[in-house]
Amino acid sequence: DCYIEEGCLNGFGQRELIRFTTHIKNIGELDYYIGTTAQTNQTGQFEWGECHNHWHYKGYAKYDLFTMDGALIPIGFKNGFCVMDLECSDGGSFTYGCSNMGIASGCGDIYSSGLSCQWIDVTDVEDGQYRLVVRVNWDYDPDALGRYETNTENNWAVVCIELDRSGGDLETSILTDCPTFTDCAGDPFGTALFDCNGECGGVAMIGDLNDDLVQDLTDAQAYVEGVLGGDLNVANCTDINTDGVMSLADAAFMADCQWWNEAHTDPDSTGVHSHCNFPVNDITNPYDTTHFKIAEVNWEEKYLDVHVKNPDARIFGYQLEFDGLQISQTESLLDAAYGYTGAPSHAPGGQKVVTLSYDGSTAPKNTSYVPLLRVHWIGSANG
Repeated sequence: DCYIEEGCLNGFGQRELIRFTTHIKNIGELDYYIGTTAQTNQTGQFEWGECHNHWHYKGYAKYDLFTMDGALIPIGFKNGFCVMDLECSDGGSFTYGCSNMGIASGCGDIYSSGLSCQWIDVTDVEDGQYRLVVRVNWDYDPDALGRYETNTENNWAVVCIELDRSGGDLETSILTDCPTFTDCAGDPFGTALFDCNGECGGVAMIGDLNDDLVQDLTDAQAYVEGVLGGDLNVANCTDINTDGVMSLADAAFMADCQWWNEAHTDPDSTGVHSHCNFPVNDITNPYDTTHFKIAEVNWEEKYLDVHVKNPDARIFGYQLEFDGLQISQTESLLDAAYGYTGAPSHAPGGQKVVTLSYDGSTAPKNTSYVPLLRVHWIGSANG
């Protein structure tokens, strides 16, 4: 699950991976100093990984896959866990290791193809020709001492590949005639991308429903309202998980994004994160099943109780639909001791209930059914 959480894999089960080695060299006159994780609050060099419970250097290398026409295919990126002097073939002195990170002048770091996450997951990528682009320090951040690179034109590498499954299994070949990568503005190895409205270098943000250039709580709440009202249209700027449906999943991604983006700061951290890197791949976990059942129906007072059993994962939010009911009121039956803050929402007279946490809280796993939700209805109930 951590491979998926951190973007290394785009799904469960057997995957098709292309492994490669990344070698970053410091050919400048000064060391590139990253420092220690304890200094992150001042330097902003590291990102906390909740799944593996360790720090990542946030600017190591980014792996992008493009069509030959320049369309970006989301495949995740690599965060360096430990950046160090692994070789000093250009006359440098071994200086940095995992406890105090950096790359000395004349030295380099190597992430070999045998390491975890040193790959791209192409399982869901169609056969054809693509350009794999590797960028280091892609956001041009300074090092821990505030020093910027003097030349970033050599921070890119590109290789053209062809994927072919016509024989059954995936075969990958390297194309020798690989043109220089240019961004949508025509700049060689540039960073301009099409925004979700198709504008090169545009500022439109996926999930920013009110177009205020901020992915915040207002947007997350608007997703829930749109799901309940059925009036949120599927579009490149709204369908966060690219599944062609507007649902709780999109709202949950935005709720998680705004929590990290606006409200959350890890211990000893600047709160740097990748939770708003949209779109994300639509992933179904076949090993994570949550069970719901109607446990009690009170026909006189016109309400029913729903119980839940979730042995595999905690609950961040849920979406239920009740055929034959016109909902008048909903209330949570979860034990208050859980600390889960999600409150059930519904449209008066509607059939859907959506519950979502906006502060990162989750309900715990339960191996047996526990009370979850009470739904009151008006009029008569069918069925």
